[in-house]
Amino acid sequence: MMLFSSAAFAGDEVLLTVTGNISRSNQADKKTYVFSFRDLTKLPATTIHTKTTWTPESDFVGPTISDILKAVGASPNAKQINVITLDNYPATIPIEEIKNGKSYWRILRMENA
Repeated sequence: MMLFSSAAFAGDEVLLTVTGNISRSNQADKKTYVFSFRDLTKLPATTIHTKTTWTPESDFVGPTISDILKAVGASPNAKQINVITLDNYPATIPIEEIKNGKSYWRILRMENA
């Protein structure tokens, strides 16, 4: 399963693209689900309060990756998610880390609270 993001951050432009073993699609190819900023704001929002090497103590607000996976009907048999960030950094996230909350890969940051 792949999650791609683009540089658009407002309105109806595509911000996130999900492909792979998903049962729901909103595209003609029936294999892809795209989210605009507006679509993502319709998902439940979660807040994580954290401080990292790169960020001061902050609240990060947005939908969880779990909620995005539910929205697209991700396969319950999926083992990992391949992510490409806005700056083209690739990462692989084991599904178990998302399910068990063992990592910070739990939230798609929509805003700084």
